[in-house]
Amino acid sequence: MRQSRTYFKTIRNGGPLMFFNSLTFEALVNIQEERLPGSISTIMGVENHFLLRMGDNGLPFNQLQLATMNGKVTSPEMRLPELNRWYHIAVTYEAERVKVYIDGRLVYDDAAQFWGMNFARPFNGTENDKSRAFWIGYSYNSERCFPGYMSEVRIWKRALTAEEINAENHFYQVDPKSEKLSGYWKLDGTEGSLVKDYSPSGNDMVGEINVHHNTADNSHIGDEGMHWIEMNLP
Repeated sequence: MRQSRTYFKTIRNGGPLMFFNSLTFEALVNIQEERLPGSISTIMGVENHFLLRMGDNGLPFNQLQLATMNGKVTSPEMRLPELNRWYHIAVTYEAERVKVYIDGRLVYDDAAQFWGMNFARPFNGTENDKSRAFWIGYSYNSERCFPGYMSEVRIWKRALTAEEINAENHFYQVDPKSEKLSGYWKLDGTEGSLVKDYSPSGNDMVGEINVHHNTADNSHIGDEGMHWIEMNLP
């Protein structure tokens, strides 16, 4: 996926994406463009609720940040320093503790308290602070797109262990029937706008090309379809 964003038009099976006591966010990302300090680039999540992104005021553009309704999590160790390089990112939360892994290496581990994590949020044409949708590659406005490629986006309703994250080939694929795998979007399409959910949840997403800015009423305009890029993962 390149210069694109995805969202739920409808929710087929909301249960696996709601009421999280523990979780894991995962993604493969490849930054293609350097952005100005203070820029925000979205990986996935819900604006003002639970959002994995890069950058912010006072941060380098390539520093990961978990922005939640209960505070923000970031550290200089959470930077992705190289352009045109694939990184595997994993964020886990369990027992009021958040951990961040980059390429399987633990780079952040501290106490945190999150609640209200609900990702069964479709996009109905407009957004405001009370009705934010779950997106991959977008939040708030189109300037906060992800400046590169993404693949293997996953949500788990449990915290993966370091051993599981570092298991052979885990960065590149998992069994779609894995325990408590709530969402699995490989972003491996070749045409069209369908973004298949490979998990048992079956919550497919819709993709669009991220080219237009938000309008004055905080809706947005996107071009239908996805910008698919053929490539081999390392």
